[in-house]
Amino acid sequence: MVGPFTLSPKLDLGANYSNNVYQLDSSRVEDAYFAINPAIAAKSTWSRHSLLLTGGANLTRYIQQDRHNENGWFGGAAGRLDVGAESSINLEARTARLFESPFSGAALGGFASELPYQRSAVLVRGNYVSSQLRIVGAVDYTRYNFLPAQTLTGLTVSQDNRDRAISRVTGQVEYGLLPGASLFVQVGYTDISYSEPLAPLVPNPRFSHDSRHCRHEPST
Repeated sequence: MVGPFTLSPKLDLGANYSNNVYQLDSSRVEDAYFAINPAIAAKSTWSRHSLLLTGGANLTRYIQQDRHNENGWFGGAAGRLDVGAESSINLEARTARLFESPFSGAALGGFASELPYQRSAVLVRGNYVSSQLRIVGAVDYTRYNFLPAQTLTGLTVSQDNRDRAISRVTGQVEYGLLPGASLFVQVGYTDISYSEPLAPLVPNPRFSHDSRHCRHEPST
């Protein structure tokens, strides 16, 4: 414990082997690699409000194919502000350097390493709870920034046409009708926008979706 925070360090180590590092149908390359994942979390011990800070790294080191190494990392903060006895506001912010798995349906082939990207997100959520009524409202924004990647031939390729932002707004109201039943209403809106054209004169699509749900369900 350091002051009003409890520290929780962690270190995960692993060793693996791949008989097809670059996921090619021909000219397969095999190699062994190590995974090194240090992380630390600091959680407040306050009687009211809360704060959680996290950070760490996800490192991959190949014995021979060092251009396939990964230097991933992450960091974030999450806090809760208690407003009276029935309400609270949650705030979250996080960012991470990640690498797209070759088994992902969106992954591109022919690259010397897993495809790197930065994912950053912020969230604000409000809660109100009384004996019969519960209200939750949230707004979140997530940004994906795909970084340049190197092909097996040494060419650096931009991935800017994959950059996108996702904005969401959700609201939920639950009212207890009886000790064993409640009325539940939820509304939501999602917008996905791309910052670059898919190709010259070929714009990336923009998606918007709104949803509304209302149902009567047993309380738990």
